Amino acid sequence: MTQNQPTKLETHQQIKLKSMEIEKAGHHALELFKFDRNQIEALRVAIGAAENLQKWMLNNPSVATYPSTSLLLALQVILSKIRERHLVSLIEFFTNFWPKH
Repeated sequence: MTQNQPTKLETHQQIKLKSMEIEKAGHHALELFKFDRNQIEALRVAIGAAENLQKWMLNNPSVATYPSTSLLLALQVILSKIRERHLVSLIEFFTNFWPKH
């Protein structure tokens, strides 16, 4: 092993720290969205964390041992609520627009 290569323990610690960072970003996005503080910012945080995870996984396939569930949950919740709100808006629009008999 050369001096520049990290040891298994260092690599394990790096994976754990990166996983915790991504998990925190997922929790942060959920909190932003849940309390209506800034829903666009919540989506931006979740997408940014997902992009970081994707880039990181290219070089660290062993990350699968540290799944980030909060990030996935944040993206699912945010996108589901956005779709739900758009559907309600469309229904309201057509209800008000459509001629009544």
